[in-house]
Amino acid sequence: MRLKSASKTPQSPVIFLAGGPGASGIQTGRLPDYFQTIKAILEYADVILLDQRGTGASTPEMGCPGTVADLPATALRSREDMRLAFIELARKCAEEKRARGVDFDGFTILESADDVDDLRRALGLKKVSLWGHSYGTQLAFATARRHEAAIDRLIVMSVEGVAGAEKLPGDVDRYFEQIAAMCWRDAKVPDLMWLMRNAFMTLDRNPVTVSVTHPATGVKRELIVGGDGLRMLTLLTAMNDTRNLPLIPLLFVTLSRGDTSGLAEMLSAWQGRGIPSADWFLIDGASGATAGRRAQIRREARASLFGDLVNFLLTDLRAVWSPKDLGDDFRKPVKSKVPALFISGALDANTPPHRAEEARKGFPNSAHLIIENAGHQDALRSAGVVETIAAFVQGRKIGNKTFAMPVPEFAPPARGQ
Repeated sequence: MRLKSASKTPQSPVIFLAGGPGASGIQTGRLPDYFQTIKAILEYADVILLDQRGTGASTPEMGCPGTVADLPATALRSREDMRLAFIELARKCAEEKRARGVDFDGFTILESADDVDDLRRALGLKKVSLWGHSYGTQLAFATARRHEAAIDRLIVMSVEGVAGAEKLPGDVDRYFEQIAAMCWRDAKVPDLMWLMRNAFMTLDRNPVTVSVTHPATGVKRELIVGGDGLRMLTLLTAMNDTRNLPLIPLLFVTLSRGDTSGLAEMLSAWQGRGIPSADWFLIDGASGATAGRRAQIRREARASLFGDLVNFLLTDLRAVWSPKDLGDDFRKPVKSKVPALFISGALDANTPPHRAEEARKGFPNSAHLIIENAGHQDALRSAGVVETIAAFVQGRKIGNKTFAMPVPEFAPPARGQ
C-alpha cells in the first residue's frame, strides 16, 4: 500500500518493515501510534506499507492454526511437557504447509531483503528509506548490506542486530531487576526477585492445578502449572508491553500467600493466544546465532532466573521446521555509511538500548533516541519522538536525544490480594 505525500519535492519513499517475523505491515500501519507517525512522515515523503512474504495479504499464507486453549492440561507442568505440547501444534502446522508445497527454504531474511529491493525496482525508484520495528530492523540492516546503494536512510526502532535472533538470558534478568526496583519504590514490594524465585522453586517441586475460563467462549477447564510454566507465562506477560507490568507484582505477591486466583486470571486471558506463524520459526531459525553466542546463552542460562526459556519456542521446536542456516557470514555486524536513526525504550527486555549500541557501531552517520520507561512497543507514544522521526526523513541533522514516558504505575497489593 503506497500512501502519497502532499509535498511538491518529496524525499525518498519510506518502506515500513513490520516485526515478528509474521506481522502485517499494512495492518500495523493502521494502529493509532503508527498511523500518526505515517501522517507526520507524509509531510515529506511517500510511505509504503509492505506485507512481507508469508504475512498479511501475501501468499502463501503462513499462519499456524491453534491457540493456547488447544494445549493439553499438562502443557505447563514442566519444560518437557511444554516442549512436547508445542511440538505437536507446530508439527501440525508444518505438515499442513508442506502438503501445500510451501518451499521452506524461501523463508529467510535474505530472501525478504531481496523482496524489498524488488519492490523498489518495480516502482521505478532510485532510492528508498527503510523504517523497521523489532525484527523489521534486522531486515532493514540485511537489506542495507545487500543493496546499500539503493538505501537513502534507516529508521530502526527496538533494534535487533542480524545476530540477535536468539536472546541473552542476562538481558532478561537485568530487565526484571529494573522492574523489581520500580516495585520497591512505588508499590512497596520489598523484593520482587525473591518472590519470583521462591514461586518458581515452589512450583518446580509442587505444580498447582488452576481453573481457567476461555475469554471468548466461556469454556472452563483445568491446567497444571509448574515452575517453568509460570516462568513462561511471566515472560510472555511482561516482556512485550509495559501496560502489563503492574500484573507482575500482583501475581507474585498473591502466590506468596498461597492464592492462585491471579494466576488463573492471567492464564484465562491467554487462552485465545495463537502460536507464532511458520515464517517466524523459519526466518528467525535461519538467522540463528553464532556458536559463541549460543555458548554465552548457555553460560548465562545457568545463573538466570528464567534459564534459557526466552528462546524456548525458537530452539526447542527447531527440529520440526529444519530451517535453512544462513551461516556466520550473515551474522557479522552490518557496516554502512547510510544515515540511521536508532530508537530504543529503556524498559525494553527484547531489544535493550545497549544491544542497539552494539549494532550502531557499524553506522558512523547515526543518532540514538532513548525513551525512558518505554518498552518494546512504546517508542511512538512518547512526546517528541514522532516529530523527530519526521525531521529525520526531511533530511535534518538529528543528534542523540533522551525522551521520557510516564513511569509504569505499580499499585501496592491490598492485604487480601
